[in-house]
Amino acid sequence: MIQKKILFITGAGASVDFGFPSGQGLIDKILEKKWDPLDNEKIGVDTNKEDFTNYQQKIRLSNTPSIDIFIANNSNYEILSKSLIANIIGQQEKQAFGKIFQNSWLRYIWHKMIEGCRSFEEFQTNNAQFVTFNYDRILEVFFLNSIAHFFSINPQHELYSNILKTVPIIHVFGKVGNHQIENPNVYRNFDNTLGTYQSWKKVGQELKTIYETTQSESYRLIQEKIIEADEIYFIGFGYNTFNLNLLGIKDWSEEKYISGSRYYMSDAEIEDINFLNNNKLKNVKFIPEYKNYEFLKNEVRFFAKGENVR
Repeated sequence: MIQKKILFITGAGASVDFGFPSGQGLIDKILEKKWDPLDNEKIGVDTNKEDFTNYQQKIRLSNTPSIDIFIANNSNYEILSKSLIANIIGQQEKQAFGKIFQNSWLRYIWHKMIEGCRSFEEFQTNNAQFVTFNYDRILEVFFLNSIAHFFSINPQHELYSNILKTVPIIHVFGKVGNHQIENPNVYRNFDNTLGTYQSWKKVGQELKTIYETTQSESYRLIQEKIIEADEIYFIGFGYNTFNLNLLGIKDWSEEKYISGSRYYMSDAEIEDINFLNNNKLKNVKFIPEYKNYEFLKNEVRFFAKGENVR
């Protein structure tokens, strides 16, 4: 079991391992979308071909680094953008289901969480927590299935509905629908269907812009998790200034150990990021040939006290 207070902050690169698009990949998929009256009905947004083409052209010419930032600066396209995000990510979840149970960074953390764990009651003392900037629900479905099957918790058992509460997961920008055990009245299963949602527009209403997030209850919870954590690790994160500012990284305690992977980021880029953020990311590790799984395997001490403990 992980007794250290460890917080994992995941970005788009963490979900790429399971087949979801990167930040740029999500933009590319929106640009690849074809206007189709029947598809528009499922998406739930009434837009004509000319308006849809103009929308795509605006995204293309904006050269936005992420769709989140585009939405924040183009509120008139918020509903359409959120609806398309929900459609693209939601339909990808079914294909991702099998991959999340293969050897991966998430499975590696899970094995550390159950190390020496003899019962579900003991498991509940784990201190691993997650803050994710991703819209997908791989964390929820992975832990729901892993915990239920490892500890033989039947769906009819009273403990089943509380499984996800044992592993705190906070979505910074919301997620593509509730799971059934989170809300039995309004939910989507982990597949490419809408569940009880009437359209992808309805699913998209669960998503938040950066400005909506700072006004939400989840923002307060994120700040609490950051304060409580002794160690924070970024996984598949791009270190975007907007997102780092949202996390308030400049004000994080000097006693807190912070690290993460910086896949294909140059020394100059990370120096700039540190300059802008009070040198809080000086321990971020350059990963030239390996990704998230290897970062955790080589850089994180889940149990032992060492250089990453203050």
